[in-house]
Amino acid sequence: MRLGQVDQAIALLTGMPAGDADASGKYPEGRVNRRVAARLAELFEIRKSIFWQAKVTAKKKNVEE
Repeated sequence: MRLGQVDQAIALLTGMPAGDADASGKYPEGRVNRRVAARLAELFEIRKSIFWQAKVTAKKKNVEE
């Protein structure tokens, strides 16, 4: 399946256009791909936070020993 076909399927299934990125890689408001990109950014921040919390906890544990 080609990218155009995937975007068409997304639009058909969601009722919203998939959306194309602009020159800076950002998607227009009201597009599925913009929502996907935003959610991936949120998940990345959550993962980063968990990683740093684990690192701090491990460091504290090593100091206490």
